[in-house]
Amino acid sequence: MPACGTPRGKADRGECLLEEIPLTSEALAATDTARALLDIGDTAGTFAQLRLVELAAPLEARRPSVRALTGRVAELRPDLPGLRDYAQRTMVSPI
Repeated sequence: MPACGTPRGKADRGECLLEEIPLTSEALAATDTARALLDIGDTAGTFAQLRLVELAAPLEARRPSVRALTGRVAELRPDLPGLRDYAQRTMVSPI
């Protein structure tokens, strides 16, 4: 595949455009999974999904609905490794 900005044909340019669009479907799926896991009491699994949200789309992890999930996990399992750092990264709005 050519590097973006190196036009070799319409298909190649289209592929480059798709690469530049941030994909959030993974983040949305992880958010939905986190909600479902929290509903059944799997707090550690919920946190794992929240970390996937941040990896897939860092700004998505700062949305109020995702921050609410993070807050709930922190209430239920404040001892989860990495949770404090994750919460600090995602629950504080950037200045």
